[in-house]
Amino acid sequence: MKKLIALAVLGTSLGCSSMAMAEGGFDGLYLKGGLGYVMGIDETTNDIAGGFDGADAAFDFDADSSIALQFAVGFKINEYLTTEVSLQHNTGYDISGDLLVDGEKLDFYEEGAYYTVDSDLDTTSLMATAIIDFAALAESDWAVKPYAGLGVGYAKNSLGNLHLEADFDGDSGETDVKGGSDSGFAWKVVAGATFPINKNLAFDASYQYADYGSVDVDVDGDITLDVKSHELMFALKYML
Repeated sequence: MKKLIALAVLGTSLGCSSMAMAEGGFDGLYLKGGLGYVMGIDETTNDIAGGFDGADAAFDFDADSSIALQFAVGFKINEYLTTEVSLQHNTGYDISGDLLVDGEKLDFYEEGAYYTVDSDLDTTSLMATAIIDFAALAESDWAVKPYAGLGVGYAKNSLGNLHLEADFDGDSGETDVKGGSDSGFAWKVVAGATFPINKNLAFDASYQYADYGSVDVDVDGDITLDVKSHELMFALKYML
């Protein structure tokens, strides 16, 4: 239901944007480009099909950080509402984890029990965001323009080959499992501020919480890794 509401709000915003452009030309159109610092959120996968000797088994992943590249086109619909469409690529960051059995790390090894796993993950997303300008709502001429927004769209998550290491009754072993990619619904919430430099140029700084869906891979049974992150974005915005 929340996804349907978000899509309905977004569709209304995009429709208003199209009407405004048709009636008033391209006043209010801008381009934005920037970089970001992505902090992946640690996740525990679903239980692996078949479990581990009858017990529940899952991988507990720790996520590293990476850099994001973003390009966006925006249109100011009215004084306080803006619609922005962004293309973003989060470069691959390392993920590593342990095998959990019944929610606990193994404190001993058994034959065939993979203990650690390492891989890398990157994400490409296309989202449309409805943004509210709080300075305009307050009818104040603030030097800094705070805003917040909700974005929905599409993301592709690509998981690299997984390197697994195990101990076989004292004899260590390792293997690689082919990674994979999945695409689907994505959403984000954003809060930030713009700092005008001159009539056409502004600096933009923001925080994003993003949910990019999930990616599935077969590791002795299908596992699903949810892909979520905290992101700090810094960009330049040019008004056309």
